[in-house]
Amino acid sequence: DATDVPEPGTLFALGSLMLGLLGLRHQRFQ
Repeated sequence: DATDVPEPGTLFALGSLMLGLLGLRHQRFQ
């Protein structure tokens, strides 16, 4: 068992969250 490897769903959630934060920051500073 590789318990330290996150699931694809978790990676996708983290990725989408980071992209969302970057998008908000970009719109705020634009």
